[in-house]
Amino acid sequence: GLIALPESQIPDYLMKAKPVIRKLEKVSQDTGLSRIALAMAYVKRERNISHLVFGVDSMEQLKENIFLFRESVPTDILEILEKGFSGLNADIVMPSLWKKED
Repeated sequence: GLIALPESQIPDYLMKAKPVIRKLEKVSQDTGLSRIALAMAYVKRERNISHLVFGVDSMEQLKENIFLFRESVPTDILEILEKGFSGLNADIVMPSLWKKED
């Protein structure tokens, strides 16, 4: 997914997501947690979200995602995520709203 892509592989129609990915990568480097682990932790703490759906390419990736989902992320890191990533436009975080170029 978009969270795991290197910035150079993010398509042009998602240009607005690049600064968000850069910021998430910085938090990832500072904390030693993967971008996927950070994203899952952020979603998991949201009370209004009852389900998390993600795609996988292999059984190994599924196992890794389950492991990451079960990991606990310290409260101070969750607060960094809350401050840095709250209020993002829906067209960045909801794939159904992505305007793909033909």
